[in-house]
Amino acid sequence: MKPLVYFFFSLLLAAAEANAQAFILKDTPFGRVGEEHNIDPLLLYSISLHVSSRYVGNGLITPSPFAIRSPALTKHFDTKEGAEAALLTLRAMAFEQGDAR
Repeated sequence: MKPLVYFFFSLLLAAAEANAQAFILKDTPFGRVGEEHNIDPLLLYSISLHVSSRYVGNGLITPSPFAIRSPALTKHFDTKEGAEAALLTLRAMAFEQGDAR
């Protein structure tokens, strides 16, 4: 009985290890920047998810490349141009209120 339990436990561990290694960031911006600066790409990806995650459906999230974040909210944009326009608007509003830094 014990050899059979050990066998199934070994199979379970092997499957878990294979799944953990399936998430590779080597040829992504996270992988390239991580390698260049000697930072774990998974750490960079995790931080990116934390500060800019965006729901993409089916229970999945992804880092948003065009997110503007404040203490009050996070706003996502579909394009770089949209994010830049919003930043210019926010900056103009801050100047009007005397809060530009």
